[in-house]
Amino acid sequence: MTHDEFTIAGEDPAAAHAPPPPRRRPQTWSGPWPWAMVAVVLLGAGVVTSPQGERPVLPADVAWSVPLSGAAHPGVWVIDDIVAVSEGDEIVGRAVADGDERWRVGVREPRCASDGVRLACVPSGPPSRATDGVITVIDADGGATMAEVEGARLASPLGEDLVVAGGTGDDERWLTRISPGDAQQWRTVVTPESPSRSEQLSFDELTVSGRSIAWWFAEDDVRWSEPGMLDPVTGERLPTLTAAPYTSSLPLEFERTLTYLEADSRAPDSEVAVMTGGVAESVEGAWLWRWDASEEPIAVSSTEVTTAVLPDIVGALEGEGALGFATLRTRALIEGDAAGTVSDYRAFTCPCAWVDDTLVAHGYWVEDIDALRQGRYRIDIVMIHGTEVVERFEVEQVTAENPRVREWDIATDDTTVYIRRGGQLLALEGLPRSLGPDPVTERQAETASSVSATACSSG
Repeated sequence: MTHDEFTIAGEDPAAAHAPPPPRRRPQTWSGPWPWAMVAVVLLGAGVVTSPQGERPVLPADVAWSVPLSGAAHPGVWVIDDIVAVSEGDEIVGRAVADGDERWRVGVREPRCASDGVRLACVPSGPPSRATDGVITVIDADGGATMAEVEGARLASPLGEDLVVAGGTGDDERWLTRISPGDAQQWRTVVTPESPSRSEQLSFDELTVSGRSIAWWFAEDDVRWSEPGMLDPVTGERLPTLTAAPYTSSLPLEFERTLTYLEADSRAPDSEVAVMTGGVAESVEGAWLWRWDASEEPIAVSSTEVTTAVLPDIVGALEGEGALGFATLRTRALIEGDAAGTVSDYRAFTCPCAWVDDTLVAHGYWVEDIDALRQGRYRIDIVMIHGTEVVERFEVEQVTAENPRVREWDIATDDTTVYIRRGGQLLALEGLPRSLGPDPVTERQAETASSVSATACSSG
């Protein structure tokens, strides 16, 4: 694919004492479109081409789809060979191979979280329908066990343990880790008691792994943009924006806050810290390298970070330049050496996930500046190999006449992306297909091979 490509030398570790690059601030988007919002209606069902009008991005194939009933808290999770979904007052387990139903477990308006092995669900809804503090833990075979933690609002398995988040009203908000037999390993208060609290503060989401425990608050049903994080072993707070909100008088604290990346395939004992200001050797260690302006990390593996360099959309709207495209980069995790490709999209966002070595993210496609101003956009789930989008699946087209974005969610295993969209669950067909070598590069390689063969023959 003939994209614009480039290579950037990594920053010398000694540059940790150099002046910092332009500071990136947390961004909150508002207005008629999600993300400010960029993307477009693409008329015609064919393909999306690069900014230069060259090789197409292939649409992903659907392996199977099944209809779903509605849910108060729609969700989809993969546990072993089961893709589980919330439907009404039940969790329904379906086979990953074909979507056929395997089992049902009753939970009133369930709110659930998973560690990829088991699922933990807490009932919600009015007090007459929800049993306070009861947690239903569901195995891949549909077997269920019950636990009870007073005040529990969300819970997730973590190995044999449970991580529970709780607290309501004016009470403190807390997280705890409980071992089998109800032994409490730690309990951490993340928000103190507040008799004067004027807004309802609730736990909106809980995500656990061997590296960290992350949670998102919501106030009056408006979700906070940044999560808080705890160490899963000790329960100690990790430096995040929720723990140390950025203000103009705290630039260093802002730079030294962790960036939560859902797509993180590193081992739990990796000490390299992906932070708001760049990548450091550890949470308290020296900088290894720093982000460029407008560069946002979206995923990390044991060897590299994937980032998106966003165009100046505000400037384009104000007539200060053309509407550009987002660039996908990969950076060596330690050295910071980068390679990048200009994409066909105006922005990339998460939720994100790894499927083997393919990154699944969300891309926003906008035809031109007029479409941006009119709020016409398309949201794709995109599959990324290295720095190129190799497949896409359209999840939403939005126009001024049809401005509402449907709720949708994704889950993945080692081979497949599962999408819950409206009243439907579908699975994409296997891993993304490689687009193969670029024709120009291929011709250059053939020429080089021919020259080499001629030289050897002459010798």
